[in-house]
Amino acid sequence: MATNILPFFSGQSVVYEEPIYFRCRSTEMVDLLQALLKKDQHQRLGTTGKIREHPFYGSIDWVKLEERTVTSPFMPMVCSFEDFSDSTGESSSFVSVPSEDDSNNTVLEGFSFLDPSGQE
Repeated sequence: MATNILPFFSGQSVVYEEPIYFRCRSTEMVDLLQALLKKDQHQRLGTTGKIREHPFYGSIDWVKLEERTVTSPFMPMVCSFEDFSDSTGESSSFVSVPSEDDSNNTVLEGFSFLDPSGQE
């Protein structure tokens, strides 16, 4: 989302290759992405430290954000709560979540969406 380009280009490259960081806006962003995409889950940000403390998020007032008193830097123009179009009026494309009965529901072979800490 940060660069509009996938960090991996083929199915198994996520396992064996290092991600490619095209169009990163700052060194803090690259550092955050590298910390989040560590191959070793025990070294990955989120298991080794608090994501909110990363310098990339240094300008965020987390207390105000939780209190919902922060003004959004971007306010989309929508007609109703059901309006999923972008500012050009075209429908946005959302990634669909595979259903349990979907026979082709593997997004990345060998990966799941389950948080390992919740499996204890």
